[in-house]
Amino acid sequence: MSYQNMLLDKKGSVATITLNRPEILNALSMKLREELLSAFKEVRDNSSIRVLIITGRGRAFCAGADLRELQALTAGQVPPGIMELATNRVLGLVEMGKPTIAAINGVAAGGGFSLAMTCDIRLMAQSARLVSTFTKRGLVPDGGLTYTLTQIIGAARAAELIFCAETVDAQQAEKLGLTNWVVPDGELMDAAMSLALKIAQNAPLALAASKEAIYLALKGNLKTSLDFEGHSQLEIFQTKDFKEGILSFLEKREPIYHGE
Repeated sequence: MSYQNMLLDKKGSVATITLNRPEILNALSMKLREELLSAFKEVRDNSSIRVLIITGRGRAFCAGADLRELQALTAGQVPPGIMELATNRVLGLVEMGKPTIAAINGVAAGGGFSLAMTCDIRLMAQSARLVSTFTKRGLVPDGGLTYTLTQIIGAARAAELIFCAETVDAQQAEKLGLTNWVVPDGELMDAAMSLALKIAQNAPLALAASKEAIYLALKGNLKTSLDFEGHSQLEIFQTKDFKEGILSFLEKREPIYHGE
């Protein structure tokens, strides 16, 4: 499937989505939001793709909502389904059952910040910046930011970033735990691909169940997590991938997984 506002490339077991509106800092138009949702479904349904990287073209990751479209909202022209689309996009990314990496190449503001925080792992270029611009624009954070930010850095820190709407540089982001690590600008995509390939070597069914367990832990308790881990493990015991994992260890070789 071809897209007008983004690129979807596949290299082996890794897919890369590149937001492709560099002239306006990859701002999220309604069309781009729809394309992202479609791309997430495409990645989810392609069994050969095991890891997804999201990045931006040019000097921005994503500057948030397209202000030209937001201006129309000031006249009361609210597009039907706009918030449902935002909700489905977030859930589509979280529930695709595949690890996701945000390669934050430049500014990630507003909805772009939300998109980055929804990914499982985040890498930032040294010159990249994060900022929750919502309250500066008279808006409430969306795209799941109030949830993800609170879970990642706690309520007090999340409140500070959201209420003050101040820019966080890459070094501050690393200290706060908003990014896994910071890399030189020219090495970002190589680092993201290296990480993705490392993850993709592992069993896809086990990765999917592990991802689900991690997100369940955010809203559950120890007993809930133990129950889910036990149920998932019993299912994994029945898979060919599990047998391959054990056999490859005994034979002292790298495993070859097929997601079966």
